[in-house]
Amino acid sequence: PINRDMQMDPAQEHLYVMAGQQVTKIPMKSCTLYQDCGTCITVDDPGLECGWCKEQGACSTRQDCMRDILWSRDTCPPVIYEFTPVSGPIEGGTNITILGDNLGDMAVADTHIVRVRGHECTLVEHASHFNKLVCTTAPSEVAEGLVTVEVQEQSAVLGYTISGTGYSGLHFSYMDPQVMSISPTLGPKAGGTVLTVQGQHLDISTGPQVSVAGQVCKVHSISDDTLVCTTSPSAIPASGPVLLTWDSATRHAGDLFTYTENPTIIGISPKTGFYSGGTVLNITGVNLHSVAHLRLNFSFLQGSEVVSLTQDCTHSESARSTEMTCQSPNITGRLRPLSTQQPITAQLSLLMDGVTDEPSPELRHFTFYPDPVFYGFELGRAYPRTGRTLMLRGEYLDRAHGNEDYTVLVGHQNCRITLLNSQELHCLFPEIAFSNSTHVPVMVWVGNLHFTVGKMKLQLSHQKKVPDVIIIYICAAIGLSLLVLVALLVAWRRRHGNRIRRTNRNGLWSVPEEQISMVDMNGPASEPEPISVARQMSRDNNYQPLPSVYENDTLAILRVDDPDLAASVEETLIPRHKLHLHNIIGKGFFGSVFYGTYQQAGEKEAVKVAVKTLNRDNCDMNDVQNFLREGIMMKDFSHEHVLHLVGV
Repeated sequence: PINRDMQMDPAQEHLYVMAGQQVTKIPMKSCTLYQDCGTCITVDDPGLECGWCKEQGACSTRQDCMRDILWSRDTCPPVIYEFTPVSGPIEGGTNITILGDNLGDMAVADTHIVRVRGHECTLVEHASHFNKLVCTTAPSEVAEGLVTVEVQEQSAVLGYTISGTGYSGLHFSYMDPQVMSISPTLGPKAGGTVLTVQGQHLDISTGPQVSVAGQVCKVHSISDDTLVCTTSPSAIPASGPVLLTWDSATRHAGDLFTYTENPTIIGISPKTGFYSGGTVLNITGVNLHSVAHLRLNFSFLQGSEVVSLTQDCTHSESARSTEMTCQSPNITGRLRPLSTQQPITAQLSLLMDGVTDEPSPELRHFTFYPDPVFYGFELGRAYPRTGRTLMLRGEYLDRAHGNEDYTVLVGHQNCRITLLNSQELHCLFPEIAFSNSTHVPVMVWVGNLHFTVGKMKLQLSHQKKVPDVIIIYICAAIGLSLLVLVALLVAWRRRHGNRIRRTNRNGLWSVPEEQISMVDMNGPASEPEPISVARQMSRDNNYQPLPSVYENDTLAILRVDDPDLAASVEETLIPRHKLHLHNIIGKGFFGSVFYGTYQQAGEKEAVKVAVKTLNRDNCDMNDVQNFLREGIMMKDFSHEHVLHLVGV
């Protein structure tokens, strides 16, 4: 701040001004105190004779002006401080506003001449006065140049003569604007479509006026190469050009813009999701392709306040006119905290450019459920690389999402989900090839959520071969078991004679309906000699799925509990009417082994087989599944010294 106590020097010619710690010496008898011509020549200071020195462009005494002929006490030249706009189209028609000093009392063609790059600029007299002039540019080629103002006037208002020429400090540019493209090329007749125009020199003059198919498009932003505007409503569907007009210049895009019928929403699914969001909502309707920017609004009632969260949506690539997808928002921390974990329902509305659609009542609500929780684990035992089901436990797993919404990865391999309920998720190991005892992470994705549940240890990869010595031991054990079985069979025949128990007219042994049969190649093949095995029949079995006539009630139940096991069993099913059971050759608590014959398609003679059955009276569903898994494991086991599974 300036100190109020200012001092004069003894000669009374200078004033000392203190501002903070700085002292400034100001001359009191000097023409340099007056910065503009009008003040300089009209100041009433008897001690000074100040005039305007045109060569120096400053107020001075006659003695201080280098050329006396250019010093005047009654005439000032016009001065240009600035002008707008600084560019315009080559067709002209741009209104330029010039601000300055000593521009005259009244701007008329007789006393004022304004030029732009040497071309006369027509005065707009009613919009001009002593410090502002407005003129309209003439056509020109692409170029740039100075703005000049020439004035010859005796000012009655100012009391002195205005004479001379003022020059601008900047150039005015003539440009040729171009329109290259528009996007999108259609929108609903309700308007509201955000239109983007690409081109060159779009921001010249004061910017263009934009019309779309005869309707005004309100400009929101503009740069040299991009313009963004919003379409107005149209009474009817129509097509027309996109026109941009700068002063006397008009340009149009090569593509037409089309107003279409307004979009209509038919369906929104699913209706549920988790707090953390990320649920993909599928929206179906008609004329959805006309919407450039579709948003789905979720409104929550929080006491007396309505909280709205808006999500952008995207068109389906394959069905742009009828399908769109959106994602539910993450509401965690964005709403008032709840005392308990409970569902929260939001009301839906869609913002489609200028169309606000309230869906029908059955589509109007979406419910958010608490996020799922997965319990972590650190499995110590080794899992086989394929064919085994992984079970993950947690809470709220199926409240909002189904199997198709979850992704489970074991390492980088997908684990196919086979069962999902509120507390368990089961998935089937993929065909993977990790090194022996490799610990791989188990990860789960659903919506915006990502869980790393733990790590598991995987067994020997499929690339490693079983050592021959192990196979020899296995074969020896199987051979010994067969000898013991044959000995038991011979002893039984000697005790009971050669008669075979018959329970029906054909003399064949009937299997009770409550038993499940599985044809096993590892049993005896003849009576009383060891049963010969139709090895070639097993090798020729392609395990193609059989018609549903071969399926039984047990398989239908298994489809509910373990669909993957049911699918594997279905591949090995054989026609029941072609399998005949004879006498029991072994029996235990859980089931029996029968001597049987199987009539293979295309063969004249039946093949002798051993049939292992399970008694339902002494087992539960887990025993049934384990029994079937035992058979399925034999299906893929192939070695020249080991027998194969024929079927189930």
